[in-house]
Amino acid sequence: MAARMIGAARGLVENAIKTGTETLTKTTAFARSPRVQQTITLIRTELGPPKSTDMPAIKQGLNGFKAELQGFTNNTVKEAVIKIGVAFEVCCWFYIGEIIGRRSLIGYKFDL
Repeated sequence: MAARMIGAARGLVENAIKTGTETLTKTTAFARSPRVQQTITLIRTELGPPKSTDMPAIKQGLNGFKAELQGFTNNTVKEAVIKIGVAFEVCCWFYIGEIIGRRSLIGYKFDL
């Protein structure tokens, strides 16, 4: 009886080692694939903080945004409606994200 249990345990351990090795091999091959490497490179460059060389372009963009806000009255009605619609859509997506994050339509749930 003890020999059967030892044999069963040995079989389980060997199966776990075999499965773990196969999974590790597949995971390593996937992580080294060009697609994953390109994604990691894009994440590092696009989601990183701005560099000091990017600051003039950021300032120029903010100045353009400021001029756009100040010149809002110079837009045609069609342009104004489009811009208001875009702003409304951004607000709606923000609130939908908040609702999803809270997992509730009204308020946050506090566990006291």
